[in-house]
Amino acid sequence: VAYSRGDEVVAVAPRSTLGRGAWADTRLPLPAGAWRDVLSRREVRGGEVALDDLVEAFPVALLERV
Repeated sequence: VAYSRGDEVVAVAPRSTLGRGAWADTRLPLPAGAWRDVLSRREVRGGEVALDDLVEAFPVALLERV
């Protein structure tokens, strides 16, 4: 599940964090630009982003535009 609050914040929470293989190929389309995960402090670029990459450090992600 992903929810965008305008163009500045995106919350991401996988339906299940057990058995990641079920959604290993899942990609999330982010608006263009640079984003930072508030929880892990990791930065990602907008566009198609692998869900595995977003929830690598924590089972959820809270992205803010930078």
